[in-house]
Amino acid sequence: MSAPVSHPSVLGQNENMPLDSQTKNAAADGKPAAPRPNYSVKYTLAGHTRSVAALKFSPDGNFLASAGADKIAKIWAVKDGKFERSFVGHKYGINDLAWSADGKFLLTASDDKTSKLWDTSKGTCLRTYKGHTNIVFCCCFNPTNNHIATGSFDETVRIWDVAQGNCVRTIAAHSDPVTSVDFHKDGHVFITSSYDGTFRLWDTTTGHCMKTIVEEDNIPISQVKFSPNGKFVMSATLDNKIRLWDHMKGKKLKAYTGHKNEKYSVSCNFSVTGGKWVVSGSEDNNVYIWDLQGKGIVQVLSGHSDTVLAVACHPKENIIATGALEKDKTIKRTDECFGNASTTEFSPDIKHLVEEIDVINERNHKILHGTEKVLKRNPGLTTHEYIYQKKEKKGSTRTNALIQLGNEMIFAGRQFGEATTYGKCLLSAGRCQEELGHEELRYVTQVAMVFLTPLRRFMETDLKQALKERRALTSSRLELDYARQRQKKAKTPDKQVQAEGHLRSSQAKFERQLELTRIACEAVQREKVQQIKGLMKFVDAQLDHYNKSAGILENIKTELLQILKAERGFDFDFEWPALNYDAVDIIRESGGGEEPPKSPPEVPRQSNLSLQPVYMAKITDEFAGSTASEVTVTKDELVTVMETMPGGRDTEGWSLIRKASGQVGYIPRDHIAVLHEQDNAAPASEHDVPRRATQRQERQRGNSRNRSVSVTRTPGTPTAANNDFAQESRKVTVTFHDFQEDHAPLPHAASF
Repeated sequence: MSAPVSHPSVLGQNENMPLDSQTKNAAADGKPAAPRPNYSVKYTLAGHTRSVAALKFSPDGNFLASAGADKIAKIWAVKDGKFERSFVGHKYGINDLAWSADGKFLLTASDDKTSKLWDTSKGTCLRTYKGHTNIVFCCCFNPTNNHIATGSFDETVRIWDVAQGNCVRTIAAHSDPVTSVDFHKDGHVFITSSYDGTFRLWDTTTGHCMKTIVEEDNIPISQVKFSPNGKFVMSATLDNKIRLWDHMKGKKLKAYTGHKNEKYSVSCNFSVTGGKWVVSGSEDNNVYIWDLQGKGIVQVLSGHSDTVLAVACHPKENIIATGALEKDKTIKRTDECFGNASTTEFSPDIKHLVEEIDVINERNHKILHGTEKVLKRNPGLTTHEYIYQKKEKKGSTRTNALIQLGNEMIFAGRQFGEATTYGKCLLSAGRCQEELGHEELRYVTQVAMVFLTPLRRFMETDLKQALKERRALTSSRLELDYARQRQKKAKTPDKQVQAEGHLRSSQAKFERQLELTRIACEAVQREKVQQIKGLMKFVDAQLDHYNKSAGILENIKTELLQILKAERGFDFDFEWPALNYDAVDIIRESGGGEEPPKSPPEVPRQSNLSLQPVYMAKITDEFAGSTASEVTVTKDELVTVMETMPGGRDTEGWSLIRKASGQVGYIPRDHIAVLHEQDNAAPASEHDVPRRATQRQERQRGNSRNRSVSVTRTPGTPTAANNDFAQESRKVTVTFHDFQEDHAPLPHAASF
């Protein structure tokens, strides 16, 4: 733990006023007293050997993470308080921690100037982020889990790539130590605070400062935090105050006083699962709860024996976890309850409907977010542009990446010259990319219309109303339980009459709210039919999009083939580059079952291998060499067929020849007619003649665009019978086309 920072206190007018006095003053002003929660300690966790500095619940609410000055982070089960796992690796105390949105990773920030990423299921350290020159005091994940932000006493904030572990941006954020950092729920903005008395909002994409808000008299700020809906910011300062801000306007809305905070970076938090509260630790060993709207203290929790430094609120239930400094070292879980009052139970059908509302809300938010990520057109859209688009109701003027790529290709094609082969191919490919880009825009618009917009409308109307009624039902049930308890405790006749009247009104309110909740939940259930229809339309839009995209790509392939044929007169098969296997054996499965010739190997250097003549031959068909290892020959030309080493054989389907001019290279074997063989030449096999005839016929009539072939991985050694490799591997499908591409030849079979 870092040393506490002292600062002169600037006390509020009524901050030390007792709770009862504040309540009486509110009643005297004609305002109803704020409803009070009733939290009490359920269990105490002991395990840390020094101060507890940070507490965070997992996103699903099943686990609680804690860390402190003992250099260790721990995970506890929320249900029963059972210890689950420790994370050991830091050299000095841990100041802060954060969960990833999926709960799979934990991030810790330490006095050892590093932050670490942990696997929560195994307890292992996956990454260590080094770069800060002073202690790392705060950390957080962005909503998509691909970046993290860390703040340090070196006055900088660093943005890190989670997977790679490198720092992608360093921001000189403040003139004093950075005390907290928090991402907005949409990830476009993050906020930082400092002991320099300011907090700033930053553009996540560019790292530019969007707004600076200064506290009164530059009071040091110990923490800032976005509200759950992202509309407000809460700041805690070392003058015994917590303030609520409208961060868009830079306007202070409310101030919460009554606790003590002058030395330490005490945590504060929003609690919105039951009532709407502000919860904070305090240097007087208590936990304070304020009414978010009314600003009054509604409950003070005691039990710790030292400053309450860490506070966390459960994301789904009315649970608060607190941790204290060195003299205490414990973690306390407090739950809202009503003493010994009986709890009103829901009927099974209502209970099922209410529980399912939370699941529907969580799942739909993730589906909506995932679909938006898939369809996102402007990954580089800055926050400034996003805000102006929303404000001015204008669509983005940016195009997608495919259209931009097409524009670049077309521009390049015009520069190289529309009359050149390369220029024509670039122009054709560029127009294809533009067409694909416009098709993608059409697809995005269609999916937004048939799936995203109805889903978002459902979440903002029916689902939002059901959640609102569910919360009201919880409040009315608690009020009914309290009325029953009050009725039991009433002793005098007057109090009994008042208690019975309160009980009857509470019962009527509860039953009315129960029916409203049932209606809202049933409306959500009926909407599932429309969501299924939307899913079907979504899948249909995807199918249509990919079919059209495939058609566009087929057309461009045909167009490129026509350009190459017209320019170079290519009239032979084209083999797309094979997969990156060590060796491939291409066997045709259709078109007569014949084997096409392989690409020729590289021409051997005569300095390394002795080229021996095998026999004289006559060229039966002209051949235009298209790679560095091939030679061009004319019909009726006389050549010498060579071998690269005594007893060696060339690649199946190709022959190494030497022309009268001395040029050495490969030509297809079916272009050769033997005139004379020397004694040491290996005789041609009997099946060569029909194969050559078949290959010549195939070459003359061309091959199918989508001829299916089998590519078989063949590691091993050649067999003595046919010099082929042992058949061993999985099969894949490649496609042959109507021309030969200039690509690196396959290695000679004898070289393996």
